[in-house]
Amino acid sequence: MRKKYLSALLFGALLFGALLFASAGTFTSCKDYDDDINNLQSQINTIASSLEDIKAQIGDKGVTSVTVEGGKLIVVTNGQTVSYDLPSGVDVEEIEIKDGHLYVGGVDKGAIGGTNGSIVTVNEDGVLMIDGKEAGLKVGTEVIIKDASNGVYTISINGETIQLPMASAGLVSISPLGDDVNHTANIYYGLLTKDVEWDGAKAVDGKMVAGMYPVLEEDINVMLNPTGVEGTAYSYEFRDSENETPWGLKLGEASVYAGDKLTVGNLSRATVSPSGVWTISRYLDYVPTKDLDERADYVTQFKQNDGNYYAFALQANDKNSDAEEIKSQYLYSFNPMNVNSLTGNDFNWVYSEKNTYKYGVEHTPNFEGYAYKAPEGSIYGEGFDLSDVIYDYKLSIDKNKMTQVKIDEYGLKISEDKHSFIAANAQAVNNKIYLVVDYILINGQKGQLKVDYTIVEKDITFEEKNVTLGSNVFEAKLTDADSQVLSVLNEKYVYAKTVDFVPEDVFGSDYNEWEITW
Repeated sequence: MRKKYLSALLFGALLFGALLFASAGTFTSCKDYDDDINNLQSQINTIASSLEDIKAQIGDKGVTSVTVEGGKLIVVTNGQTVSYDLPSGVDVEEIEIKDGHLYVGGVDKGAIGGTNGSIVTVNEDGVLMIDGKEAGLKVGTEVIIKDASNGVYTISINGETIQLPMASAGLVSISPLGDDVNHTANIYYGLLTKDVEWDGAKAVDGKMVAGMYPVLEEDINVMLNPTGVEGTAYSYEFRDSENETPWGLKLGEASVYAGDKLTVGNLSRATVSPSGVWTISRYLDYVPTKDLDERADYVTQFKQNDGNYYAFALQANDKNSDAEEIKSQYLYSFNPMNVNSLTGNDFNWVYSEKNTYKYGVEHTPNFEGYAYKAPEGSIYGEGFDLSDVIYDYKLSIDKNKMTQVKIDEYGLKISEDKHSFIAANAQAVNNKIYLVVDYILINGQKGQLKVDYTIVEKDITFEEKNVTLGSNVFEAKLTDADSQVLSVLNEKYVYAKTVDFVPEDVFGSDYNEWEITW
């Protein structure tokens, strides 16, 4: 009996031990929770050893405030606070740029000059600098500059300077601009009933795959309010009055408008437009053949059977939160246009401002200068640019016009994806390069262009300058002298073989890069 009793006791002990061991993995004390909370708190509130350490910890997160409290510099983002112990005796001046005015310690010092988006810093003597020029105001070397026009905080302390991206304002409204308002934009689409052989960068297993390829005819420009909102923080789509998104019409990313007189300082990864104007890029979509069979007719999404177009609004969706979507007014309409009848080799060069390219920099070709020449009897006019309907392309060097010696001398190379080229060497400057462009359209049609570009030392920019040639008033007189050049002689404009002044002395050394208008 005793032996049997001991066996049962041993079994009970083993069972209890097994249960205790099993439960050990799931048992958590209050102290463990406290440690987790403390670890999380230390991640949220961290101490930096230097300004560069602050920058490293913040990364590209938008900063909501930078303040000085109790001898500490406090930098706050959404979800993180980083502090830095200021050196003893350091007195930090807080500067703000708002509505084109400079505020030092909360006092308005007047308009800063420069332009919207001017870059404000301080030099080693503590003098305020605007776009690299002294502004005549000494503010000290220890400063925090809040610059909403460029979306950046500049912090200079103890000889160290960093810049941090400012958290953008939330989007409030969208306003369409220019020709996009009450304008029916074309949507070009090609339909491939079978795969087409193609070995370019966009090929799938050596083919352009069967399906539908729709694309809006051009990018759209919008005003995002308030000015200073980060346009890249949103995705964009069109919605009809029933809040439906049309299939086969997608938009790409937002970028700061690059038209005339609008500039932006590229100071941080957070991007703001000082004008509030943004460009939403068009996007070449792809709809597989199997999906086409399951969808409603493409065209009827955009217009009724009687030809009246439906109205659409542009909607912005915050990429990082579930915030309410923002819509424009219903001012957009679209005309779907099947381009399957376009042929590949009917695009001819007409005009392009971009036919010079800087050496040492990688470039992609400009296809906007090539217009469609409609074959006789075609339903299409000449309103298409190659850039509107191109799907993919491949660059190569035209070795019928360039020897290998010249190719090596210029350092001319084509990128791996065959989308860009570079003339890496200075020997290419003021010389032409010759390329071949093989391309395929969104309808699967193929074509080829042969192009030539001039390589230059620096990009050519256009500036308006008033040039004074003298104080005399000349009387214009036309003298027939065949093809002789225009000159100034005896206070009259006449034709002559030579001129009696040195152009460089009158117009400057770069006069030959000007476009002179009278």
